[in-house]
Amino acid sequence: SVLFLSIALSIGVVGYRVYSFYTSTSPETETLVSIASGSSLRGVADTLHQNQVISDPYLFEIWTRVKGLQNRIRAGRYVFAPRQNPDEVLSALIKGQFPELSFTVPEGFTILQIEQLLLSKVSPEKSQAIASLMRDPEWLKGHGVTSTTAEGYLFPDTYAYDDAMSGETILAMMIDTFHQRVDPVWKAITQAPLPTLQEVVTLASIVEREAKRDEERSLIASVYLNRLRLGMPLQADPTIIYGIQNFNGNLTRKDLETDQPYNTYMKAGLPPTPIGNPGLAAIKAVLYPATTDYLYFVAKQDGSHQFSKTLDDHNQAVRQYQILPAAVAKPELLADTPPAEAPPAEVASPDTSGDLQNQTEE
Repeated sequence: SVLFLSIALSIGVVGYRVYSFYTSTSPETETLVSIASGSSLRGVADTLHQNQVISDPYLFEIWTRVKGLQNRIRAGRYVFAPRQNPDEVLSALIKGQFPELSFTVPEGFTILQIEQLLLSKVSPEKSQAIASLMRDPEWLKGHGVTSTTAEGYLFPDTYAYDDAMSGETILAMMIDTFHQRVDPVWKAITQAPLPTLQEVVTLASIVEREAKRDEERSLIASVYLNRLRLGMPLQADPTIIYGIQNFNGNLTRKDLETDQPYNTYMKAGLPPTPIGNPGLAAIKAVLYPATTDYLYFVAKQDGSHQFSKTLDDHNQAVRQYQILPAAVAKPELLADTPPAEAPPAEVASPDTSGDLQNQTEE
């Protein structure tokens, strides 16, 4: 009869649609799909269909509602494998199975370097929001940072993230990691060499820049702590470099004599803020420094340092490890480079920008 034929036809159409639904025409390669925050179930289904992840958006919507999962789909960026069936697609959307998105903050990176790093990882809007919040004292205070910027409190680590995260969430994640890793160490120490965590982080940021070898961190920390105890200037080249806008890689005598907040040749004590974001090893080196009488150190050609107690010993080390090797390469430097003068002699930086032979008279 006509009625039977109509019913059979309807069943056939529904059956075909169900069959098509479960045999998705997705492409043979992985498909990247972004589900925007606040998307409706219809919007999600249409997005999946447009990207050929599912074959029938209407059945997907009905099927999701029947399962009662319409309010559990998470926004974010997803990678769907070829020929995933609707069960697998919906399961990924519910679990939030995002692709591996991550960025790594190396030890010692400054907030400017982290900004540049994030430009290649997140949208310009998020990057701009992060840069702004990094310099917002009120926002930082709400996250346990009493400094004027986030410098020093963005813990060096590898961070996984997803596109649904806001810039604020990403920045908070880095600061929260700092508190998780550093606060227990700070609270456990009974007699810290410096009175505040801010001072510890500031000195650790200098140690991070100076140390090329793990075993020398506590020795370098001891030099600076000894200088602070005796009222000697730190004379740390990395602090001066930090205070120079658009530093060109050549630290000059003029730079050492220019009055600016981070010139630790001219200003006693620690610089006003950290000069980078130190790792836990550098922070522990400040909290648990080696017990020494060293007041000076100079970089050797292999990246290690010669430590000295007296100015005379330090001047000899400067000549042995910096002036003479430089003179071998450029003999004219031997006559032009004066010895370190008291008081006190330069604390040479291990990086080339701080080496004595690279400090010009300009």
